[in-house]
Amino acid sequence: MTPAQTAPMPVTPIPANQEADAAPATAASRPLRWLYAPRRFLTLALVSLGIGAAHALVTLPIGLILGTSDFWIFPRGMVGGSENDMAQVLTGQLFLQQGPWAWPLLQVPDLGFPGGTNLFWIDAVSIVALLAKLLDSVVHGPLNLLGFDLFACLVLPGIALTWLVWVTGHRHLLAAITASALADAAPPLLYRWGHIPLMAQYLIIAALGLYLLSLQRPRAPRVRFAWLALLALTLLTNVYLFVMVGGCWAAGLMQRRLNGTAAMANLAIEALVMVIPVLGLMAVTGIVSVGSPATGLAQISALGFGWSSTNLGSLLVPQMSGVVPGLAHYQIGMGSQYEGFGYVGTGVLLLLLAGLPGAVRWLRTAARHHAALIAVLLASMLFALSNRVFLGSHLLVTVPVPQAVLRLFGLLRSSGRFVWLPGYAIMAGSVVLALRRKRSWPTAALCLAAATLQIVDAWPLRAAIEATTSGPTPALFDRDVVAALAARSDAIEVFPTYGCVAPEIAAGNDPASAWPRLTQANVEFQLIAARAGRPINSVYQSRLATNCLVEALLRDANLRPGTLYVYLDAPEPEPDQLGGADPALVCGMVDWLRYCLIPGSNQAGGAEGRSATRAKP
Repeated sequence: MTPAQTAPMPVTPIPANQEADAAPATAASRPLRWLYAPRRFLTLALVSLGIGAAHALVTLPIGLILGTSDFWIFPRGMVGGSENDMAQVLTGQLFLQQGPWAWPLLQVPDLGFPGGTNLFWIDAVSIVALLAKLLDSVVHGPLNLLGFDLFACLVLPGIALTWLVWVTGHRHLLAAITASALADAAPPLLYRWGHIPLMAQYLIIAALGLYLLSLQRPRAPRVRFAWLALLALTLLTNVYLFVMVGGCWAAGLMQRRLNGTAAMANLAIEALVMVIPVLGLMAVTGIVSVGSPATGLAQISALGFGWSSTNLGSLLVPQMSGVVPGLAHYQIGMGSQYEGFGYVGTGVLLLLLAGLPGAVRWLRTAARHHAALIAVLLASMLFALSNRVFLGSHLLVTVPVPQAVLRLFGLLRSSGRFVWLPGYAIMAGSVVLALRRKRSWPTAALCLAAATLQIVDAWPLRAAIEATTSGPTPALFDRDVVAALAARSDAIEVFPTYGCVAPEIAAGNDPASAWPRLTQANVEFQLIAARAGRPINSVYQSRLATNCLVEALLRDANLRPGTLYVYLDAPEPEPDQLGGADPALVCGMVDWLRYCLIPGSNQAGGAEGRSATRAKP
């Protein structure tokens, strides 16, 4: 018997000289031999690309992918409030693209002026924004690459999982079809529609595959370069994904030491060679700088950690399922535990159930060969559960945590997202276990049934996405009128800014019901400012507190000519703030909001500026 038959473990590589991809017995039918015939990875990647592209094109309109549809006027997501998240990403990209190159590279002075903001800490997809800025000199106009990024996020998980199982020795069409269907229809991926950087979950799968490759080829320089590239790409995508990918890299280092394939001194040098460029990238982009959340933990609220967690049943309990009757809209958990939505899908559950005996044997005989990764997966799951562990609606236990630790964890307070790392490990393991069964029609039928179930199971999630893609988020006010006002101004100041909406509500100045209206209005103005190329004082930045006392002083100061002042629920300016101007001439109403604009240097640019602001990015 081959090692593939005796050690059915989901993450153990198979050496290339084994007969892992040998054709089935000669008595097998021709279609079965065709499914199991060994293929080059390029061939399997193209098959996976076709499956993923078909799935993405069924879900997303072409205009959305190309960045030309009305959807991008103010994009909307699926999870509550996520339309602000999508607009925030687009705003950051436009501000970076249209402004001059600054230092550090991701610093945008005009968003949240006068202090500005760093795109990394507003959850913009920094790598996409930088690419758009590089291409700006070629296209000479607003360029929206986010549609292509979303398309890639729906296609690349299948290619990444196909590569992972290829690394383990399964190099045939059945492996590519199964892996692509399961990964491209992963419920946690589709559920995150609305938070663009968090949809790059293919990076987690790639990290798991690179972990395996690092054990297969512990001394290969190409593997180290691949890790560096993956870490850099993930860093410029999202901090949560970066921590998960970094955990897989650290697990590879630790496991090589445990396996005796590398000396401690060599691993230390390798770690430094990896960490120093990553720190350099952080410095160049301004991710770590004076005043950033990474260096100002005292300013971070500790209240989020323990609430945006995952539920103990999140991985395996069917949710938003198109297979299980009555569960198309069901989600397990309490409150903001939607952040920890981790359901692996019916297809994965089928493979898990069928492969349970093999998984038990693997845990008994071979788990020690991946002890470091198992430790990282367990740590990730525990962090996702947080110190308040729920099963359904029941709080099982609350673990006391020192305040200093809570403040540290506040940087990653939506801890429930870390359920994705063990979730994708379970998915990968279930596929590898299934593919190591006897090569027969029952095995092929099992894998194809799992692929079909996974796609059908994701139907409610795909339908929810499709419901958001027909047009933009409904406007709160006349966007054309506001765009014309922005075109006549030199800058925009909004009161209250995004960061001061919550304090205004807490102080009783606004009702709690005003939160959605005031926050969306802030993001609306930020997006309008980005398209008009005007600085704005407001920024949707959840990791650094806004000084609302200073904002109150600015609100009471004299109005500057050329600046468009917008008063959402804030008191309108006093007559003596207008510098002698007639309020009837410089102030007015746009639907429910009041504005003031004392003529300035840009007063004459109305029609041309308005046309520019209405151009789609």
